[in-house]
Amino acid sequence: MTGLVGIKSGATAASGRARRPALAFIAALGLLALLPSSPASAGAAGVVNGGFETGTLAGWQVANGNDNGDIWSAATPTEPTEGIFKPFEGGSEALLDPSTASAALLYQEVSLDPGESDVLSLELSYESQAPFEVPVPDTLAFLGTDEEGGEPQANQQVRVDVLKAGSPVYSLAPEDLLATLLEPEPDAPQTIGWTHLTADLTPFAGETVRIRIADIAAHRYLGVAVDDVSITSTPPPAAPLMPLAPIAPVVSAGPTSLVTPQCRVPNLRGKTLKAAKQKIRAADCKVGKVKRHRGAEAKSTSVVGQRPRPGTILPAGSIVRVTLGKA
Repeated sequence: MTGLVGIKSGATAASGRARRPALAFIAALGLLALLPSSPASAGAAGVVNGGFETGTLAGWQVANGNDNGDIWSAATPTEPTEGIFKPFEGGSEALLDPSTASAALLYQEVSLDPGESDVLSLELSYESQAPFEVPVPDTLAFLGTDEEGGEPQANQQVRVDVLKAGSPVYSLAPEDLLATLLEPEPDAPQTIGWTHLTADLTPFAGETVRIRIADIAAHRYLGVAVDDVSITSTPPPAAPLMPLAPIAPVVSAGPTSLVTPQCRVPNLRGKTLKAAKQKIRAADCKVGKVKRHRGAEAKSTSVVGQRPRPGTILPAGSIVRVTLGKA
């Protein structure tokens, strides 16, 4: 009894075993824990040979937990591919094709870019010739046979998980599991057609993760086909540009004097009215009220009094009042 992991072409197959007719796609939906799909995006996070169109398992690794098992890949199978094992798209698919007593894995590690939203998606179908059985606690190891009847112990299941990079390939430890795309219950249908599985990997941006497909066949044949494995990446939205505040124009007020203009009140006593006015204006002062003593004639008068007093410093334009009389 061998456990096989291989490539199947659209025109050929790796096994001559009889296949059961595929169940309707809708019948499989009740058992699949699917995450919502994300819209297509501009980037992808580097799944190598996700469509298996190389005709090989290039970019992938395989493992088999049963020492008597065999792991192989074939680019040129020899028999027609029919039913649920016809490739989902293109001319090739990956086929985990173990017979009884096998624990086959197909896996690949992928680095996710930091700061991006990533969604893993793949297409999967399977056929089991025995009901699913999940041991408690669950394990992906082939458990061998019981001591009394020589029958294989209960472990017949298919799983699709995302694990931490570098964790043991057969691990089901909670600290190693990042996401689970498929985990059939014991009463799940034994056959399903191509089914779309997705998982949101955005929480693990910037990390390296491992995609793992596990096929554990303890009782009878359990074939699993995988195709179109990809990760779509959406860059983070660009931060909105903040509008620039308008810059107020700079208006030049011309040269600025550091000295404030002043009115230094001149001494006007004995000056004629005409001479007094000239001195007031020359001192940056302003002529205020002119008062004449009673009986003083215009031609015979001069300044006999003034306010403010001579020498007083006032703001420019301050008023200076004078009184005229006979000298």
